[in-house]
Amino acid sequence: MADFEYLGTITRAANGQFVRRTEAIPPRPETPETSIVVPLRYWGREEIMPWLVVGDSMAPTILDHDLLFAERGLLPSPHDIVVVPFEGRRDMPGVHTLVARYNLGVRGPFLTKDNPRYSDFEARASDAGILAVVLEILPRQSRSSHENHFLVHRTRAMHRELGRKIPGDVGLLLRPFTEKLTSVLDIPEGEFLGGRLPWGCFRAFAKVAQPHVGIGVRDLLTINPAGQQRTGDLVIRTNNEGESLFGLLQRDKKVGSEPGRFWLGSTDPGSDFRFEGEDFYQLATVLRVDAASHIALAAGRTLADRRAKSGGRVELL
Repeated sequence: MADFEYLGTITRAANGQFVRRTEAIPPRPETPETSIVVPLRYWGREEIMPWLVVGDSMAPTILDHDLLFAERGLLPSPHDIVVVPFEGRRDMPGVHTLVARYNLGVRGPFLTKDNPRYSDFEARASDAGILAVVLEILPRQSRSSHENHFLVHRTRAMHRELGRKIPGDVGLLLRPFTEKLTSVLDIPEGEFLGGRLPWGCFRAFAKVAQPHVGIGVRDLLTINPAGQQRTGDLVIRTNNEGESLFGLLQRDKKVGSEPGRFWLGSTDPGSDFRFEGEDFYQLATVLRVDAASHIALAAGRTLADRRAKSGGRVELL
């Protein structure tokens, strides 16, 4: 999957002005009705409602097709995840509610999204407008074939614009790349579609414990397979020999005209672990580390991050 997104083609109109030409994208098909297995702990509680998530705006906390259980009538507190009414969009029929992070500022409550791609989203909120407060996130057991609907259509439009043949597997990671991922990660069957791994974030387990970054083989990892990386990211690197390593991406300071070297370090500030490995290249980024039995409601990559971002609310951890 590329690290860019096709948004249209710039052309010059007859009056000399530049305009962007875009190809119309059909609406995302509605999610078909599916049977939901309600955990025993929620039986008989009419105030608890299930919500099947559509979209990635709350990633990496919540992924497309995750199942949420939320309580109606519960007053939200700062850092909660809430469900609110949504006026709907023509390109997403059937979606009439929105999931967001509840915040409290000097001007009152407001909503934000966890996904950095939606960092410009901010909406005023009122407690009366909150439909429900999310109590639990259950990881998806399968992926929707429409998860990458808009990105797939934009990618096809780009190929048409450039006069290129459209690959038959647009929206799926290349097989060799998937093989590299599966050599490092134990990926649940439900993360695949027809034996292929779709674009976008997925959840998996490390095949080998990585104690220098606090990851065990039963920790549930949320993985971004895109190639973009920044210092401070928890990344997975590999080489052509099939060796791999997790580490915190660091970079030395620039010395004269020489750029600083990249290296992998530990998440423990007191550790002297350092790995350079020039023949190693980026494979994926670890966005979250959760317990296998529980996805925390708080935002943040690790438990320490989530403690800092939850305002000390243990129920979000």
